[in-house]
Amino acid sequence: MKRVICRLKEVIARYEVENDERLTYERIAESTGLSERTLRRWANNEMEHRIIVELCDFFEVQPGDLLSFSSNCTKAGEEE
Repeated sequence: MKRVICRLKEVIARYEVENDERLTYERIAESTGLSERTLRRWANNEMEHRIIVELCDFFEVQPGDLLSFSSNCTKAGEEE
């Protein structure tokens, strides 16, 4: 079975090293509006990832091929 692996713990660890400070789920939750429960589930790879896996299987791509990040998006998700 294929899985999407969340690297949230690695990202948090890197942030802590680069910023010389401890980062808690509580602080991330306060800053992002996400719940601590959601953050913990993602960190422990308990998130819902079925849709990403199905699309990646269909197109025979990796999640990074399917997803990208842009700060210039409308509510519909299209770049301006």
